[in-house]
Amino acid sequence: GYLGVYGETSEELYKSFWRLAFDKTGLLKYMDSQAKKEFDRDLQERCPEFTIETIKTTLVSVASDAENLFTRGLVNIFLGLSDKHKTNTNEPFKVNPKAVLSWTIEPRFSKGLMVCYRSEAKINDIDRVFKVLDGKSHIPRSLEMGINGALIDKKIYEDDYYRIKGFKNGNMHIEFKRQDLLDKANLMIHKYYKGRALA
Repeated sequence: GYLGVYGETSEELYKSFWRLAFDKTGLLKYMDSQAKKEFDRDLQERCPEFTIETIKTTLVSVASDAENLFTRGLVNIFLGLSDKHKTNTNEPFKVNPKAVLSWTIEPRFSKGLMVCYRSEAKINDIDRVFKVLDGKSHIPRSLEMGINGALIDKKIYEDDYYRIKGFKNGNMHIEFKRQDLLDKANLMIHKYYKGRALA
C-alpha cells in the first residue's frame, strides 16, 4: 500500500532500497550487465520486502557466491569478443593481450568516431573486470567516455590499462597493457573450466 512518501508504493521503495543495498555493499561490482539485468528483472517480478531478515539472507547468500558471479561474468565478457581474441572459437579459451571488437565504433554526428550505443555495456564490463582484478574502484562508463573523448579527433585512447584505437569500419582494436591482470583473468577462466581452459 501507499506509505505517503513522495507518492511511492512500498514495493517501489523496496526496489530502491535493494538497489542501494547492492550498490553500497559493493556487490554490484561483481555483476556483469547480464547479471544486472537479471537482478532488475527479479526485482520487477518478485521484489522481496526490505526487512532485517530478508536483507541478511539475501546479502549473505549473494556475497558467498560473489566470486562465482564475477567469474561467470568475466567468462561471458571474453567469450563475447571476436574469435581472433581467443585461442580458438570454442571452449576452452584464454584472454590474449590484444583483441579486435567488431561493430563497436560508429561515426559521430559532428566529427570523429564514438562507441556504439549497443557496445557501451560491453566496454563498461571489460573495464569493471580489470579494475576489480586490480583491486581498484570502478567508475561506470568512465572508459567509454575516455574513448569517446579521444575518438573525436580520431586519436588513440591510452591509460594504464588499455591502448585503444577506433576505425571507420566499426572495429575497435584494444590492447590490454597489464599482463599481471591478464594472468589473473586466465587463471579464473582456467578454474572455471576446472582445468580445461588452458593448455
